[in-house]
Amino acid sequence: MRVPEASVVAAAFHDGSGGQLVGTESLTDWETSSGGPIGSGTISVEAVRTETEEAWALVRLLNQ
Repeated sequence: MRVPEASVVAAAFHDGSGGQLVGTESLTDWETSSGGPIGSGTISVEAVRTETEEAWALVRLLNQ
């Protein structure tokens, strides 16, 4: 799966503060590894960067 550059997950990964970021995104912006969207609908995304340079995220489907 490819995380969109505009996603809060990408923003959290590049953010050095470790603060939690929250947003609403379209699943059509997220891609499978082979290309193409992973689905349709709107998702709620919460993401944070860890001290070990990882981004952890909670993604919840809001509607299809």
